[in-house]
Order: sequence, then C-alpha cells, then structure tokens
Amino acid sequence: MSKHFKMIGKEFFRSFGRFVAVVGIVAVGVGFLIGIMQATPDMRHTMDEFYDSRNAYDVQVKSVVGLYPDDLEEIRALEQVESAEPFDSVDAEIGINSLRKIGRFYALSFENSQINRLDLVSGRYPTGYNECVVERGNDYLEDIEIGRKITITDTSAVRGKLDAILDEDGKLSLTVTGIVQNPMYYARSEYERTTMGNGRVGAVLYLNKGAIGLTPEEKTLRTVLGYGRNDPVYTDCFVTVRGAKREQVFTEAYDDRVISAADAIETLYETQAAKKLAVFDRLIDSVGGADSPTGEWLGEAREMFETRWYALDRTKNVSYASLNLNIDKVSGIAGIFPVFFILVAALVALTTMTKMVEDDRTQIGTLKALGYSKARILAKYLLYCGTAVVLGCGLGILCGFSLLPNILWQAYESLYFLPALSMQYSGVFIAVVFVVSLAATALVTIGASLKSLREKPASLMLPKAPKAGKRILLERVGFFWNRLKFKHKAMLRNVFRYKKNMWMTILGVAGCTALIVAGFGIQDSVKTLTERQFDEIFRYNLRVSVTDAAQNETLDDFSNDPNVRASLAVREDDATLQIGEERREVKIVTAGDRLGEFVRLCPRGTDHELPFRSDSVILTENTAKEYGIRVGDTVEFSIGSKRTAVAVTGITENYVDCYAYFHRTQYEKSFGEYRENQILYRTEFSEAQQDEISETLLASSQVNGVRFLSQERVSYDNLLDTMKLITLVLVACAGGLAIIVLYNLININIDERKKELATLKVLGYQPIEVAGYVYREAFLLAVVGMLVGLGLGAFLHWFIIIRIEAVDIMFGRGVSWLSYLISAVITLVFSAVVDLLMIPKLKRIRMVDSMKAND
Repeated sequence: MSKHFKMIGKEFFRSFGRFVAVVGIVAVGVGFLIGIMQATPDMRHTMDEFYDSRNAYDVQVKSVVGLYPDDLEEIRALEQVESAEPFDSVDAEIGINSLRKIGRFYALSFENSQINRLDLVSGRYPTGYNECVVERGNDYLEDIEIGRKITITDTSAVRGKLDAILDEDGKLSLTVTGIVQNPMYYARSEYERTTMGNGRVGAVLYLNKGAIGLTPEEKTLRTVLGYGRNDPVYTDCFVTVRGAKREQVFTEAYDDRVISAADAIETLYETQAAKKLAVFDRLIDSVGGADSPTGEWLGEAREMFETRWYALDRTKNVSYASLNLNIDKVSGIAGIFPVFFILVAALVALTTMTKMVEDDRTQIGTLKALGYSKARILAKYLLYCGTAVVLGCGLGILCGFSLLPNILWQAYESLYFLPALSMQYSGVFIAVVFVVSLAATALVTIGASLKSLREKPASLMLPKAPKAGKRILLERVGFFWNRLKFKHKAMLRNVFRYKKNMWMTILGVAGCTALIVAGFGIQDSVKTLTERQFDEIFRYNLRVSVTDAAQNETLDDFSNDPNVRASLAVREDDATLQIGEERREVKIVTAGDRLGEFVRLCPRGTDHELPFRSDSVILTENTAKEYGIRVGDTVEFSIGSKRTAVAVTGITENYVDCYAYFHRTQYEKSFGEYRENQILYRTEFSEAQQDEISETLLASSQVNGVRFLSQERVSYDNLLDTMKLITLVLVACAGGLAIIVLYNLININIDERKKELATLKVLGYQPIEVAGYVYREAFLLAVVGMLVGLGLGAFLHWFIIIRIEAVDIMFGRGVSWLSYLISAVITLVFSAVVDLLMIPKLKRIRMVDSMKAND
C-alpha cells in the first residue's frame, strides 16, 4: 500500500468524530426522505393487496324494492362491470343480554361467495339458520363472544326461512359460532349509520344465504311483475368493476373508474324501472283504473318502484373514506419535509469538508510540491466524504424503508384493524438516492477544495493566519457596550469574527426549528378545522332528516324539551356545481332569513356577518378558492334535471365539505317547489343522552336520520391523532438533525480555537469558565437560529397546508403561540444536549497546546 493511501486511511481515524457526524447527518436525511416518501406507497400497496386478496366489492347496489333476475342480468351485461353477486341485507333490533342494539344482517353464501370474502378470525361459519357469525367489536360494534345467544326482537324485518325457528313467544334466537372481518369494516372509531334505534349499527351479523326471504307482499309483487315462484329477489348486489384491480386503491384513477361504473348502474335503473312501471300501468288500466280497489293498491306499489337504486362506491364506505383521508395527508407532507432535511445535510457536509481542507493546507502544499496532481489530492477528500455518504445512505435506506413506514402504520393500527404492512423496496429509488447523494457530496467537496488546490505550494505550506480581531458595530453603541462584562464582549467579538461558523450555525438551527414549527403547526391546523367547523361555524349540534318538517308530532314534542334551545327547518339537496368544464358535487342548504343563527356566515378572519337576503347565494371558501370563484361571478347549479345560473353574493369561511347556502326565495326562483327535509337544532343534551334521543326520534316513520355533530367530527379527531404521531416523528428526526448539526459545528469551532482555549487554561480559567467561553457563543447563535427558524417555520407550515388541502377539506392557517414556544424550547434543549456532549472534548484540551505558535 502506498504512503498516500496510508495517509488517507489515517485520516479516517484522526477525524473519526467528524466522519461519524457526516455519516449521521446523511443517514438522518436519507432515512427521513425515504421513510416519509415510501410510507404512502407502502400503505396503499398493503391495502390494495388486502382488498384484492378478498376480492372486495367496488360498488354495492341497494334497492328498496329488490333486484330481480333481469336487473342482475343487465347489471352484469354493463361494459364497466366485471362480476356481480347478489345477497340480502336488513337492519333489525336485537337483544344481547340486557342490551338493545341495531343489528345489520347479511345473508350470503359462505362457501361459494366470490366477492367481498370474509376473513374468519376465530370459531367457525354457521351451518344452520339458527347460527351466525359476527363482525369483531370496536368502539361502536359490540364485542360479542362465540357461543353468545342473540335475540332478534323485531322479527318482521328478518323473515323467510328464519320464521321456522321462532320460539313460542315469537322471538328468534341465534347462536354466535365465529368472529369474522369484512374487508370493508376495519375502522375502530367509525360507525355505520342506520335509520333505526339510535342511528348507529351496534352489531353486524352474517347468516346463511336464504335466511332472509320475501314478505307475503313482496311475493305478491313478484307474481304481479310476471316472475315465477323460484325467481330470487335480492336487496343488494356486490359489483366488481372491470379494470379496477389494475388501479391502486386510494388513488384518483381508481376512484374515477369506480364512480364511472356506479353512474352507469344508476343510469341503468331508469331503463329497468321503466319496464316495471309499464307493467303496472297496463295492469291498472286492465282493472278499471287507479280509482278501483285493486288499481289503488297497484298505484301504491307502482310508487315504490320509482325509488332509484343506490350504487355506493367505496368512497361511501366509512372505513375506506376515513383511512383514505389519513393516508392522503401523509402523502401531501411527503414531498416537502425531506427537502429541508437534505438541504441541512448538504450544509453540514459543506462545513465539514471546508474545515477538513483548511486543516490540511500544509499537507496539500507538500503533496503539490512533491508532484501530486490535483485529482489525486482531491481523491482523498472525495473518498473520505464518499465513504461517509455511502455508509450514511446505507443506514438511511435500511431505516427509511422499514422503520418510519412501520411507525406510521402502527399508529394507524390504533384507529383501524389493519393487515401487516407490506413493504416495498424500489431498486430504482435506492439507485437514485445513492447517485444524487454522491453527486451532491462530490460537488460540495470539490467546491470546498478548489480554492486551496489553486494556491501555490509555498503559500499552502505556511499555516493560515488566525482570524484578525475587529471592532464590531455594537462597540459603537456605548451605553450598551460599556456595561458589558469582558466575557460577554469577547463572546460577541468571536461570534462576528468567525462569520462562516456563525451563518452555518444559524442556518442549521433555523432549518431544524422550522421543521419542528411546521410539524406542530400542522397539528394546530387540523385542530383549528375541528374547533372552527363544529364549535363555531355550525351553530347547531343536531341535524334531523325528515320526510315532512311541517307535520310531525314526534318532532313537535321534542322541540318542547327544555334542553332544546332553538330549531330551524331547512332543505338540503345534493347538487352539482358547474364551472366551465369542471364539475363538483356540493350540498345546497336552503333556508329563510334565520339561517345565520344556525350557520356562521362570515368571511375568514372577520366577524362581519354576510347579509342573507332573498337573492342570496353564499358559497363556502374552500370551494370558491379551488375554482377561483369570486363574489359576483355567475355559476351553474343543477339538481337532477333542473339547472340554474346564479350570481354568488358572498363567500363564507368553511373547512369541511362543500356547501352553497340559498335563500328560500332564490331557491324557489331557481328550482321551483320548496319543502323542508331537515331540521337543525341547538341543544344542550349530554353525550350520554344522545343515543336515547336518537332512538326516540328515529321511532317516528317521518324521521329518516339523526346526526349529532359530535359524531360527525370523529373522523377529523382521528386525523388529529394521526397528525400528532407525524409531529412526534418529525420532532424526533429534526431533533436528531439538530444535535448532529450543532455537534459538528461546535466541534469545528473548538478545533479552530484550540490554542485560544488552551491559553485560557494557562491563564487560570476553570473548566466551567472555559466551557462557558464556548457555550455562550453557541447558545447565542442557537437562539438567533431558533428565532429565524420560527419565522421560517411559519412560512413552511403555510406552504405545506396549501399543498395538502383538498376542495372538500380546508385547514387552519395559523400556528398557535404555544407551538412556537414548544418549538423554541425543544430547539434549546437539543442545543443543551450537544453542549453536554462536548464537555469531554473541552477537558482533553492541554495547556501545552498554547505553546504551538504559528511559524
């Protein structure tokens, strides 16, 4: 081995701490880059495999009047449909010991089912109609043990072959034989809605196919429509969409393909309904018209078949929508934070290599004098830094691909029942990371070395003159400078004397502080969303859907309850907003002059209430911002086949969903007849009373749904929990980055001033005084860097929030003062940790070093 290579080898041991710092900074930067960017693809890939392994449905078709054989044939014949599998479902009240719950029953084939296959967690599948398996429990589904007896108290809902196993009292008992997981029921804290009981499904039960049959009336209708006794009629149908498996779940491509199929199925309903309505029309004519007794019955039956099919894609599934929301926000963060980590890492690498080259001036001059080429001299530094980068990349890649995605996935497991994370390792991604890291490091190293390599050997072999002391600007401020102690004057002079170290420290600390502020800021933004939307913008806390708000005795009695403070009947419609070629689903809420009492109609950042007059059409900010709509612009709304073009009279603050608020007069002018279908209530019921209230209201045949806002905000509270974990991971990574940055810079600072510090020891300074001499400067620069980072973090937070927002969800813009304070404290704590780590190095400085004068 040549002496040159031996010299290079010794360099690794001589500056081992510096080498480890570079390895660490690269590992943290690369690890966070890969981890945060790989987390979303891993999550999506895992859920994609999960859905595919069980052949989960893409669309669920529901029909109030049933799906007949020709309906199923036409659905299967659609170009977008790959396969369709019918089944029966019904909601009914059940008893579990002394508890009353609303059970959702599915009757399907456990052996032959091909779509949406269940996963048997424990136990066995039922063999008879008196047995069932249940969905495993969560925050809302009851945890039911195997062997438990379940009583169905409402047997009118579950009919057919179950009628044969009724007991003497006319009740039906089912024995639980197993626990299963439906691929679409995995949220722990979300619940399925129902129009019965308290509005929440409390148990999901699976029966053998055929257990749920037709009522006598439904059998009569089957005959009337010309179907035979053996022609099955089902309530639901699972559909898989052709080509959907080629698209990854939770992506726009998948959603677009499935929504297109759902639209085609709902369009098909019009053709199928027309056939059945024509049969009724002929029969009504044949029995003497609609006024005859038989004709009257046929007319009522005909009205039932005017109820459309509901083609529900996965975006309507509670678990799918909730997890998609959480994963989507991680994806939005992925492209931003890693950039800051890489920039800080490059900054440290530049500082390290610049210092190393400066230390080797004499050696470089000697090598040049001996005839070594610039390339061969430069190879030492490229090899040194390149080796550190390769090791750092290796560690970062190992941790990045496995550690961070797993941490985030485990956090989600507190909210969902999830399969094991399926991690992917992209060779292309690894190669790009290595190439970019090495290329960036090589450029930094070459840039740090060029100046010295251009100098003559004679000048290089002379030690570099120490930094000259200079008067600083503060010395001209007499009333301030004259009151300072000597040690504080020395500190300020030294800070400005080593300007490169000063700027590197400030920028390094600022970058780390900015990352921490942004992390806490994201958490604040989600918290603002929930608090502003559900505590301030919505001035009601209960929404009741009704068939007719004008005539309902149950609601009249409820309105007189002392806990009900105010109420307002409104109308809500699902509508489409058309802006040029863009279309957006929105909810039109229509009311009279009092809407402002129940919905805060103010532009964001003001308390100015927007007027709500007869011509008012107020659009929510998140929708207006997405499509560039301003006050005075004319936009087009459509409800079914009715369309209207109206001018926007105001834009109001809003964070969740897309709303357009119409005044009743404007609605009637635009769409015609107006009839309230919802009542908004401002109540003071406790959460413990909500179930009882819901059950009472839903007992009325005219009440279709009951929703307390405290139940609606659950999804966004879950998102807040996710963001808390992301913030924790971010703070940990930024903290590691800060420690490495400060350690490296303080280490360089001590090495540059070793002779100066040794002289202080000769002069009788105690170890704590010598440490204070260095740490005062480090603390001052850390404070300045922290203050700069607070401002930079506010900008970074704003930039991230803009990226992760969507048209139907907007976040708060501000960062709370507490988050700024916590970020500042964390930065200073990390700075103090580094100071403690550097104490041994200060102790190793010998007094004799003060005698090593420059020749």
